[in-house]
Amino acid sequence: MEESLCRSPGEVVLPPVATSPSYRPTEVTPAMLQPPRLVYWELTKRCNLACVHCRAMPQACASPDELSLAEGLNLIDAIAEVGRPILVLTGGEPLLRSDLFILARHARLRGLNIALATNGTLVTREVARQIVDAGFK
Repeated sequence: MEESLCRSPGEVVLPPVATSPSYRPTEVTPAMLQPPRLVYWELTKRCNLACVHCRAMPQACASPDELSLAEGLNLIDAIAEVGRPILVLTGGEPLLRSDLFILARHARLRGLNIALATNGTLVTREVARQIVDAGFK
């Protein structure tokens, strides 16, 4: 299923740190070479809520920097190559990603433990079964 994008085609937005004039690379320390224990992946900025307490700015459509399914599978492979962190799939609302359970099952097949950070409003009995079947803990 093709997701609609909010940004115009060809528009590139660099992260603020990379464009900051005060940014200077730091020296690599041994602690920086350890594999991460937790990885939080914001799958989407889309959300079905607009909570005033949330740091996110919910969007109605997919962001252009949202990874495709193929890119997401490659990211999971790369994470699994580095270590075995707990992969937390979050958002926005991750249940709005039509490929969420494909990504989750792939992460489990690669040996990653996975967790789901959802607002819960889209969880029905059927969705709860899919969450369990995909291997979320």
